[in-house]
Amino acid sequence: MQRFAGWCVVVGAGLLACRPLFVDPGSPVGESGSSSSGGGASSSSGGSSSSSTSGGNADAGLPAECSGPNKHAPPGPRPVYYGTRAPSYLPLDAAQQRAVIGLAQDAPYNSSCSGTLIAARQVLTAKHCTEGVAGNSLYVLFGVDDTNPEHAVQVSAKHEHPDLDLTVLDLAEDPAATVAVTPIPIALEDLSAADVGMRVEQAGYGVTQTGRSDGRYFVAELFDGFEDTYLVVNGEGQHGVCYGDSGGPSMRIAPAGDVRVLGALGWGDPSCTGRDRYTRVELDRPWIEQWTGPTPGASARPCGSETAQGHCNAVGTVATWCESGALQQRACSSTEVCGWVAAASSWRCIPVAEDTCGGATAYGSCDGQVLHWCVQGTPLTRNCGNCQERCKLVDDTRGYACVASDCGTLDFLGVCNGAVAEWCNDQAQKETEDCAAQGESCGYMGPSTGWYCIPTACGNIDYLGTCQGNVVKWCEGRRLRQRDCAADGQVCRYQDATVGNVCTAP
Repeated sequence: MQRFAGWCVVVGAGLLACRPLFVDPGSPVGESGSSSSGGGASSSSGGSSSSSTSGGNADAGLPAECSGPNKHAPPGPRPVYYGTRAPSYLPLDAAQQRAVIGLAQDAPYNSSCSGTLIAARQVLTAKHCTEGVAGNSLYVLFGVDDTNPEHAVQVSAKHEHPDLDLTVLDLAEDPAATVAVTPIPIALEDLSAADVGMRVEQAGYGVTQTGRSDGRYFVAELFDGFEDTYLVVNGEGQHGVCYGDSGGPSMRIAPAGDVRVLGALGWGDPSCTGRDRYTRVELDRPWIEQWTGPTPGASARPCGSETAQGHCNAVGTVATWCESGALQQRACSSTEVCGWVAAASSWRCIPVAEDTCGGATAYGSCDGQVLHWCVQGTPLTRNCGNCQERCKLVDDTRGYACVASDCGTLDFLGVCNGAVAEWCNDQAQKETEDCAAQGESCGYMGPSTGWYCIPTACGNIDYLGTCQGNVVKWCEGRRLRQRDCAADGQVCRYQDATVGNVCTAP
C-alpha cells in the first residue's frame, strides 16, 4: 500500500512517474495501544472535523430563508450522469459503459490496465499492457468495481500490433451471454485538424486524485491535436487519466450520432491533469478488423421513451431527441450549448448567446447546497440548505434536486463529535457511529472514508498520522504503518489537512 500526495501516470513502456511529493510504503507496526505526538504536527482524534461544502460562497446573494420552487418532475427521459462514475459528455447507456473494461493478470480481479470491448468477443487495449505476458493469463473485467467485477472472461489469444501501441484480445466466451454489455466500435472516420477543440471522453480503472484506484471512471476533455502516432487530449490542469488507465479508450460522438472509439491510452502527463496521448485506431483500421471483422456503420436506433422535445445531457453539450421514429443525437460545437428553443418547444444545440438558461439544463446541478436548473428556457435556483434539504443527485431520471434531510451542514466526509462519528449518507440522511462503544476513538480515515472510528490496532493515530521525531506513523488499511524519514535523508513534517504528516526534504 502506498501513500501519495499527488497522482501518477504510465510513461513509456509501463514506467510509473509520480509528482514530487511521494511517500514510500511504510512498514506495518505491531499492535499499538497509544501514541503521543512527537516532532511536527499531528491530527487530533475527537472534536476535529472536515470542512463542509454546505452553504459558503454559493449562497451569496440568495435569501436567507427558504423560498422559491423545488424541482419535482423531469421534462423527459434522461441518461445517467453523476460525477465521473458515469460519462459527463457521451450518451452511453449502462450496457455501453460496461464496454469499458479492466484488464487483470493471473486472477479475475484487480485490474492493472484498461481497455474497450469493440466487438462481440474482441477487446482493444495498449500493447505495453500485454507485452511479455501470456494471453491466457489475462482476464477482462466487466462492471464499475474491478476488485469485485460483475463478470470476468479469460483471454484466449492476444494480437499485438507490430509497430503501434495497440493490442486486440480475443475472449474465450461471449460476455453478453452473461452480462448486459454493448460493444463500442472503432471510429470509421479519420480525425483532421478541423476536429481540434472538440470534446471527447476518456475512461479507465486508473489511479484517482486520492492516490488509489477506485474502479471505473470517465472524464471529458478537449481534443488538443496530433503528436506522432497519437491523438492528444488536454485536461487543462483540472482532470485527466492516470496510472492504470493505460489501454483505455478515448471516445467521440461520430458524425452519424453514435459513440466511437478513437484510440487507446499510451502515455500521459506525469501530473495526470495535463496532455495525454492515445494511439489512433485510424492509423491501421484494417489490422484491427483482421480480428474483429468489418466495423459496423451507424444504424437507426429506436426512440424508446424519447420525444420530439428531446433533452440535453447534464452539462449541456449534447442534444438528444426523436425524429421520424429514430433517435437523434448531436454534439454541440465549441460555440454552442444545448438549450431551449422556444419557437420549436424543444431542446437543441443553439448559439451560446441565445441560451437564456446560462448553461443550466433540466437535469440540474449542485453548487454546494444551491440547486440550479432550467425549465423550458427559464433558469431556476433554490438554496436547499435554507430549507432543511440537501442538494444531491436523486436518480437518472430526475437529476439533481433538493431533498429533505436532517444532515444540516454535514457532508459525506462527516465530523468527529467527541468519540462519535457523524456523516451524511448518500440518501441525505444523518448517520452516527459511537466509536467509544467499541473501544475506539474517532479520527480522519482518508478521503474515501472521511471521519470515522480508528481501528484498535492504530491506537489514537489516524490517516493524517503523527511525527515521532523523524518517524512518521499513520493508519491506513486498518493497520498502523510507519516510515523512518531520516533513513532516506528526509524529515517528518505536517504537509496539509488532506495528506497530514509525511516525509519530505529537509
